[in-house]
Amino acid sequence: MALQAAVAARAEYSREILDIKVPIIKNFFDVASRTYDQYTAGSIVRLEGDNLKFNLDANDEGVFLTDASGTENRLTVYSATGNKQIDALLPAGLTQALTVTVRARYTDHGELRQSKYHRPIAPVVPLIAEPSG
Repeated sequence: MALQAAVAARAEYSREILDIKVPIIKNFFDVASRTYDQYTAGSIVRLEGDNLKFNLDANDEGVFLTDASGTENRLTVYSATGNKQIDALLPAGLTQALTVTVRARYTDHGELRQSKYHRPIAPVVPLIAEPSG
């Protein structure tokens, strides 16, 4: 009991409020193939989640694709950029697995926040029809 009283006497209370708002990517959907977690180069894709809205005019905000070598490219054509959904056009010529990242600021001079999709996205592999006959 004496130990408990001594600890309680030295205990301090402080309240810290952490602003942890970050983009959260829940789904990656390829419109052309109607599949999740895959993509068709040159197709429209839809990202669904929370806190996805970003400033289209800020070059360090948006949807970024990173390949295995670490080369990163920002998507530049968007048809929807909302808090829960982003629709964007993928560039033609993509051929490898990619990491998807969304970056956003939530105030004019706020800290840049980012979130990566939980798995790499891969090119759609077309089904090969068996020869008939």
